[in-house]
Amino acid sequence: MSLITVLRPDKPAEIPGSGPAPHPAAVRTPIPDGSVLTLIDNGKSHAKIVLEMVAEQVMKRIPQITTVEILSKTSAGLIVTDAQARDIASRSALVITGLGDCGACSSCSTLDAIAFEKLGIPATVIITDPFVGLVERFAKKAGMPGYHTVVLPHPMATRPDAEVRALVAGIADEVVAHLTAPVGAVERTLVGVL
Repeated sequence: MSLITVLRPDKPAEIPGSGPAPHPAAVRTPIPDGSVLTLIDNGKSHAKIVLEMVAEQVMKRIPQITTVEILSKTSAGLIVTDAQARDIASRSALVITGLGDCGACSSCSTLDAIAFEKLGIPATVIITDPFVGLVERFAKKAGMPGYHTVVLPHPMATRPDAEVRALVAGIADEVVAHLTAPVGAVERTLVGVL
């Protein structure tokens, strides 16, 4: 009889050494002129709108970014393939993934960001507040304990665009810091979270 292993990122194994060895995040270096920012839109309602608003704010703060590319995934429950990640990493200076507003999409968006970090591309993930703990456990299982997230209040999909824009403006500096400052150097702010 075969043994089946069920991976449960919501219940990390307690056995020391059972997960992957910790992997360092990408080194944050000066961003060259003419850089590309890639957005990984997980396809959730309002995800693309939020990411586009974030990109507008990031471009105001990092003028070296001249191009924004968007990869829209066919399902929020999928991660980018290795080939997609390598292709995006070959031309991108920075990556932002999201919008994590449920368990599967938050986990997959986090794995997307971590994949780019492992390829040497600074990345961050945007999630909503109920999924912070899940993402922390998932990042640990993926070999990046303590991986940073940018947190918005839940839910985002039902908020008017003007409110979303104001909330995004409130996290823009944190997004930029996650992409440019050494990992772990940025404190999380919970913008608009009640």
